[in-house]
Amino acid sequence: MDKMHPSQIPVKLEPYNPDWVLRFQAARDEIMKHLGHVFDDVQHFGSTSIDGMVAKPTIDMLAGTWQFPWDEGHDQHLEKIGFKFYKANHDRWRVYLKPHQDKVRGYHLHVVEYGSEHWLNHLLFRDYLRQHPEDAAEYAFVKLRLAQSESVRTGGRGAYQLGKKDVVQKIMQKAVRWREEAL
Repeated sequence: MDKMHPSQIPVKLEPYNPDWVLRFQAARDEIMKHLGHVFDDVQHFGSTSIDGMVAKPTIDMLAGTWQFPWDEGHDQHLEKIGFKFYKANHDRWRVYLKPHQDKVRGYHLHVVEYGSEHWLNHLLFRDYLRQHPEDAAEYAFVKLRLAQSESVRTGGRGAYQLGKKDVVQKIMQKAVRWREEAL
């Protein structure tokens, strides 16, 4: 297991792996078994949820709940199934990590307010990339270039996230237009 703080673990991308969907399904089932009374839905999002996308092998999950403010008593149930509290930068979402094999960041569980802007935007970004392979390919190219860059090797995950910001914003603008056209 990595000994450094999770934010300092180097960014390593892997080719798409269909096992990521199976890992998500197993984790979702376990979460719902223990906390189905708390969560309205659990969705797979992020790059591991997009067929063919290169990604860090971390399964990103959105667990939507109406129970905000969050009852920290639920944290003990998450800990029983391996999820440790990581951060809460907002009063309407929290992040938990769960290891997988030798990786501290095997899973990211984002507990968010169900139906919130945070919930909707993450799912819109995912759905748009699933339906627009040209934009998914552009996003993958940016990710690969960043992961190989010196700034990310020395600056870690923060530099990686910052480096993706422009392409994410561009794709998100397209996704919003796509959603509006569908309405």
